[in-house]
Amino acid sequence: MPFPITKLPYLPQVEVLKQLELQELFLLSLCSEKSKKLVQTANLKVEILKFSLNGKGIQVLVESNDDVHCVASMKLVQLASSDETPIKLGGSKVQCRCIEEPPTSQLSHTFQYLQTEEKIVFESIQHHMRTLFRDTPRVQLELSSIAALSKAEVIKDVTDTSFSMETLETSVLENYLSTRQDQQSIQLKASLVGPPLAGNSRLWNVKGLAVHGTFADLVNQILLGPRVVIPGIIRNFGGEHLCFTDVMYNIDSWRQLIRRWRAKEAYHDLRWFSTTSPAALPIIAGTALDEFNLVRWDGIRRPRTVKLDSKIVSFIMKEEIDCSSWMDIQQDGGGKWASIKMTDSTICFVVWD
Repeated sequence: MPFPITKLPYLPQVEVLKQLELQELFLLSLCSEKSKKLVQTANLKVEILKFSLNGKGIQVLVESNDDVHCVASMKLVQLASSDETPIKLGGSKVQCRCIEEPPTSQLSHTFQYLQTEEKIVFESIQHHMRTLFRDTPRVQLELSSIAALSKAEVIKDVTDTSFSMETLETSVLENYLSTRQDQQSIQLKASLVGPPLAGNSRLWNVKGLAVHGTFADLVNQILLGPRVVIPGIIRNFGGEHLCFTDVMYNIDSWRQLIRRWRAKEAYHDLRWFSTTSPAALPIIAGTALDEFNLVRWDGIRRPRTVKLDSKIVSFIMKEEIDCSSWMDIQQDGGGKWASIKMTDSTICFVVWD
């Protein structure tokens, strides 16, 4: 039996809306202009609005209070269907087919559209999502194919981008950064191929840079040694957060970073550096830190814990990190303090204000 929510008084309406999942609120907002305004009265607050493109459609996720929710999925199909119907999406009418998904699916409903509708679908879904929330959320983009990259230009105000594909040409990455100059963070879940990035590449100036090793990278590193690109990234990076996951590289690159930071030659804005090695290949550190004369924390000179800005590099751990057992190092001439943690699989380096 249908529940006439729009006929309830205002306060009961708000209480009902609070019980709904974000996906349910999105579906409710499509029913009519009145229902959309009703959803807007809930004053939904989200920190991150993420658009994921794979070349065959677009998926929308939102992050609120460190929880990620999948809200909408629009899928490209090749053949028209007799039960297509127009929906009001972001102020525009879009021809779509609504599909009810099995109970085990992440979403209860998805929407199918034809190629001729794709541009308006992408433009409308982002406008629609922005108008549902109380504040302006941070916009992130995930691209899982070159085909997706070619369609991404209609997504506006993007500050963080994740490239999740097998390979990515350095020239393509550089062109992307030149057309989207407001990037705060980049995640590379792809093997960079092509000419090395120049010393003046825009990549070095993003606040957060995360590099994820792939299985192909791991095989090549075992056979050929660490990728040349990794020392280049470490040497040229000028941002705040630099993270490597499942990546091998020569420990000398890590030592050189500390030397240059301590001497105030580089990394003036660095706040965090970390790396984790592939599970089967531990870091062989040996006496890598002996030259730095590290000292134990005295409980006074710097905080006990650090909490990283997960919006800059979204995969960074979101809870506070206890640094009480980490070793400390100070820049030459009485400069900033930093703390270091090294295990068989992890290296972490945090700079204190």
